[in-house]
Amino acid sequence: MHEHAGQNTAHITQIEPLPDLVWKKSKLRINTFRVRVKDVSQLATFGLDGVGLYRTEYLVLERRCFPTEQEQVEAYSAMVKSALGKPVVIRVFDFNSDKAWDEVSNTLPGIHKGRRTIELLLGHPLVFLAHLRAIIRASTHGPASILFPMITSVEEMDQCLDLYRQAQQMVNLPAPRVGAMIELPALAFRT
Repeated sequence: MHEHAGQNTAHITQIEPLPDLVWKKSKLRINTFRVRVKDVSQLATFGLDGVGLYRTEYLVLERRCFPTEQEQVEAYSAMVKSALGKPVVIRVFDFNSDKAWDEVSNTLPGIHKGRRTIELLLGHPLVFLAHLRAIIRASTHGPASILFPMITSVEEMDQCLDLYRQAQQMVNLPAPRVGAMIELPALAFRT
């Protein structure tokens, strides 16, 4: 274990690939999340099936500023290419109380603790469209999908899907798969 910038990081030099895990005759997929581009090409070495969650907000944290659409395309494309054909799930920005407030406040005015990023993105459609276009453009380099976080209603998901369709039409590229993280208990009880 090494201490770097206040974070513990493990460096593994030798590891045996994981065997296929099967449950009820179905192979279980094992993915990683929040990996660095240079680590992604080692997915097969560790027997992993893909990147289950690429956290796009770390791009902002690492750069200490909000990236342009082209900078996002380059970063997400590098991740997808490095996965060497394995699937990558790209979560749209999800800034919470411990992530990038200063870096985001100029691009997403009104950001404050307690407000979900998806609300802010929907309130700033030009920023959200640029973000979605960047992910869609990156998805042309391999199997990638888009994940919307902290969705609280069907209406909110519909708004995200409307912008997703607009972004796809703007770049005129094949649309990657899209999904949502249902993280809030309130949504499970809605009918």
